[in-house]
Amino acid sequence: RDAVVLDMCAAPGGKSTAIAQYLSEEGFLVSNEYVPQRAHVLVENITKWGAPNCVVTNNAPRHFEKLKSSFDAILVDAPCSGEGMFRKNPETINEWSEENVLMCANRQKEILEVAQRLVAAGGKLVYSTCTFAPDEDEKIVKWFIETFNFELENIPEEIKDVTVSGNLDGTTQENMRKFYPFVSKGEGQFVAVLKNTEEDRKDSLHARKHSKSIYNAGRSHLKLFEEFEDQTFDERIKGRFVEVGTNLYLVPECFDAKVQTALED
Repeated sequence: RDAVVLDMCAAPGGKSTAIAQYLSEEGFLVSNEYVPQRAHVLVENITKWGAPNCVVTNNAPRHFEKLKSSFDAILVDAPCSGEGMFRKNPETINEWSEENVLMCANRQKEILEVAQRLVAAGGKLVYSTCTFAPDEDEKIVKWFIETFNFELENIPEEIKDVTVSGNLDGTTQENMRKFYPFVSKGEGQFVAVLKNTEEDRKDSLHARKHSKSIYNAGRSHLKLFEEFEDQTFDERIKGRFVEVGTNLYLVPECFDAKVQTALED
């Protein structure tokens, strides 16, 4: 579909490539990774996949604050204590501590506090971890829906069939799901889908007027690039090129209406 999506903690890229294959030509994906070394791996994997409507960024969550209400969907696969990785990587067991769990929970709240501002009215936020700690899973979701204008979405039955319900203070949480290795494929994961219940956010990127313009690439610059293409590639790259400062970008057709403000800012 033609959604604008942000994968906020994207490396190494498996989630982003999965999202990209479901987007139409009018859709757009921002695949972000904060850690520089991991961002390089993300770029490599996105490039190998060949996702045309995707841009990779290397930013802290707070850097996206200018893009309030800009995304139809956001995935926050948050940094966590990694209990789901214990079987795959036994060395991670020695890195675990109660202090680390609480530190991760605080960091997850900081990320989500920014992420919730970026979701358009009626948009979705998917929160996931690869840990089983309630402090990083169910308690984080409980805090989130009590603090912001979001509500839990129903989880499809096919997901329920391969997961276990979450548990919060002895109460079953049907729409907070745990993936356990003895129930489903994989090492372990937690997931919840949250919907922004606000009816309108007037500052949405989809409706915002731009104070600056991004111009189609000039003929002289295109000619230089075409000469480079002829020397480097077997065939020319098709698409629309725009100029941002001294840089040349190949952009999808939906770029003007949906994402140009991100580059302008």
